[in-house]
Amino acid sequence: MSSREVLGGAAALAAVATLLVLGWSPGTTADPQVPCYFIFGDSLVDNGNNNNMASLAVANYPPYGIDFDGGPNGRFTNGLTTVDVIAQLLGFDDFIPPYVSTRGQALLSGANFASAAAGIREETGRQLGGRIPFGGQLQNYQSAVAEMVSLLGDEDSAANYLSKCIFSVGMGSNDYLNNYFMPAFYSTGQQYTPEQFADVLLQQYSEQLRTLYNYGARKVAVIGVGQVGCSPNELAQHSPNGVTCVEEINSAIRIFNAKVIGLVDQFNTLDGAHFIYVNGYGIFEDILNDAGSYGHRLSVTNRGCCGVGRNNGQITCLPYQAPCPNRGEYLFFDAFHPTEAANVIIGRRSYRAESPSDAYPMDISSLAQLRAQLPASEMAYAPPSSPLSPFPRLPLRHYAVPQFLVHVPRSTIRRKPHSPPKAAPFPELAPLQDSLLHLIRASPPTWQSAAASNLLIFAVGSPILFSGLTIPGIGSAFLLGVLSWRAFGPSGFLIVAAYFVIGTAVTKLKIAQKEALGIAEKRSGRRGPGSVVGSSAAACVCAVLSIFNIGGPVFAALWQLGFVASFCTKLSDTVSSEIGKAYGKTTYSFPDSISFLDFCTNNRYLATTFKVVPRGTEGAVSIEGTVAGVVSSILLAGIACSLGQVDLPKASICILASLIANFCESLIGATLQDKDSFQWLSNDIVNVINISIGSILAMLIQLLILRN
Repeated sequence: MSSREVLGGAAALAAVATLLVLGWSPGTTADPQVPCYFIFGDSLVDNGNNNNMASLAVANYPPYGIDFDGGPNGRFTNGLTTVDVIAQLLGFDDFIPPYVSTRGQALLSGANFASAAAGIREETGRQLGGRIPFGGQLQNYQSAVAEMVSLLGDEDSAANYLSKCIFSVGMGSNDYLNNYFMPAFYSTGQQYTPEQFADVLLQQYSEQLRTLYNYGARKVAVIGVGQVGCSPNELAQHSPNGVTCVEEINSAIRIFNAKVIGLVDQFNTLDGAHFIYVNGYGIFEDILNDAGSYGHRLSVTNRGCCGVGRNNGQITCLPYQAPCPNRGEYLFFDAFHPTEAANVIIGRRSYRAESPSDAYPMDISSLAQLRAQLPASEMAYAPPSSPLSPFPRLPLRHYAVPQFLVHVPRSTIRRKPHSPPKAAPFPELAPLQDSLLHLIRASPPTWQSAAASNLLIFAVGSPILFSGLTIPGIGSAFLLGVLSWRAFGPSGFLIVAAYFVIGTAVTKLKIAQKEALGIAEKRSGRRGPGSVVGSSAAACVCAVLSIFNIGGPVFAALWQLGFVASFCTKLSDTVSSEIGKAYGKTTYSFPDSISFLDFCTNNRYLATTFKVVPRGTEGAVSIEGTVAGVVSSILLAGIACSLGQVDLPKASICILASLIANFCESLIGATLQDKDSFQWLSNDIVNVINISIGSILAMLIQLLILRN
């Protein structure tokens, strides 16, 4: 098999693995409970409206979206937001898309108008740059209503249609976080008492909600402000012990929430109106007080999964920063925003109350069942030219956001009514397929999901695996794959897959020439279990230490770093060796007479005692191979960085550690290997030493940086 065939096939194998990681399943499902869902809010529910703004309030970069199909998309969390969960429970087949990428017929299923840093007040969040305050979101909704009137034919039809839709509004968090309690930028904290500020907010909020009502909203869920005083950012700044919530902030929010409940009662006196209050504060408080009741998860409640400084809360997640590996145990993903695990709990309790205090006077599931209809004569519709607020209307245009960023696997939620279901080719296998994919995509990974994923990938990719591994080697590789998936998830497995793809391809380069010279790997480059173990021993140790949480959260990131560094080291070694054998014009080594001790204690040998040796000599180096090895290490570290396994500084550490380790490996090969006293020092043992040096060195460098 040629190197081109191997490379193409290996790439196909990687593509299969990637598809399994992202998840895919055909299926047929029922219609949603309501025809459309419109969302208003801030960064807790924004899913991309801020992506192309000149703003600091954006989240379209890793590690945000690390657990979301398609990766970063504008959501300020690792995966789903609360409204994503609610959309699923309402029966929509797709998540509600951001308004910036929604127009025409798509508006009939709803749109997400939320914008990070937005507030009830216009000035709220201005220090962060671009944003769409609630008034601006209403202006965009006004434009959407105008378009829907055109699509549906007349105002009567639009009024009737909108009266059946669900609207959710979650505003106010930023009016406290990025206004009232930010005296460096705003004077409201000095102008008003908490009671007075709540009254000022409520007056404006009431006018804005009335505008929403005037434009056809009848079934409206108003989300209360959560416990902002318990966010890692506030804990880092104002909590003496980093655990106790900031009561000054929470007490002000309780005043506001109590007034919102009264506002809901007022709106329910309007014709056809069904407003409800979702007690986000109370639900959040329950999670904090009894996190262990949620499947013994969410055990880390006072720090972000990623971020910088005390509580990981003084600076939010940096681009390409590696988040915590155990995200399912964290309440907060960054300095302000909950993880997907927390959002799932909040979303489910918002949809169907688990406590009488979760929602008033009913929950969203009950709201969806109500029949609210109002004649167009009572809908205060105005054309878009009649402004509702002083904010300029956001242009109705696409922002070139790839559709996969806002798509979800069809196996998980239901189809829209205008999208006719397609029958699965083998309907009798659909339940088994759905169960298998549900198992594979378990988060966090389990032993069962790791084994099932690897079985499927190895079965599909068996032709490529047989080209690069012996049968015992495949067995060893399977165990490595299971460990990697279980410890570091699908992205950890993809690092192993990338190593295998690149390593196999370069091993096959000019294989006939290498065999003729007697310097090719045994079995035409097919590696056995010894080679697999020699290439992955350090990674397996790091995986086991991570799986059993040795050292706790403090060491979790170190084991992840050691895992990545070991493969960077081994790939660099493999590529430099194979490229050197295939293309090295001049190959150098240390003289046999130089002992390892002499070399370590006499620096003059470093620059003056290299000698020319034949290709394939143990410990020999070539310029071509060395450059290729460095490039491959950079490539794999970049892949690990893009997958969220390490951040950019840690990727640099992996590259540095791999270079040092490979230099040591060449030194050991030249001075010790094949010597009478070191007959036991086989290639596989040298490989273990090499990757162990790279892995340990990377972790030591990181510890040194942290201590300084």
